[in-house]
Amino acid sequence: QPLKINDRHATKKDYLESSLNGALKFKPLVDRVLKMYASEYPDIQRYPTVDTDFIIALIGQESGGRNICSPKAACGLFQYIPSASREEGLKVTKYIDDRNDPERAARAAIKRIILSTIKFQSAEFAAASYNAGYVKLPDVEERPWIFDFWNERHRYREETRKYVPEILARRRAL
Repeated sequence: QPLKINDRHATKKDYLESSLNGALKFKPLVDRVLKMYASEYPDIQRYPTVDTDFIIALIGQESGGRNICSPKAACGLFQYIPSASREEGLKVTKYIDDRNDPERAARAAIKRIILSTIKFQSAEFAAASYNAGYVKLPDVEERPWIFDFWNERHRYREETRKYVPEILARRRAL
């Protein structure tokens, strides 16, 4: 669940700054994980938009850098739901929840963003797939080179249409 504008965050600007400041605490972790995956997935170098700032923006949007759980059971910095967690190899049991481990969650989320970016050939579609799930982008998956997120966004639910510009705006604010 994204942070809400409330008494602590009187304006959209305050809300944005607060969520990014919380996320920036994890910059060393993000840098380390991105570096770890750079040699494993060299194709990611073709997409310079997917960098530390992009991942920090994602954390800012998802959790504001707080290890929280939403009413929809999404937990941790990257707000993984249980089914997506298991798909990414994170353990979610009665006693263990890797979504709340920043290192494990960062490895899973960053790998997913990297693979989505390579697969969809676009940081925008990678963010959309992070929000909506892989199955929600079937046409793009089949022919990514002919799609532009901004021309295709009407095909996705409202949450995803808003999510991508939010991530890009947060990245730019960094």
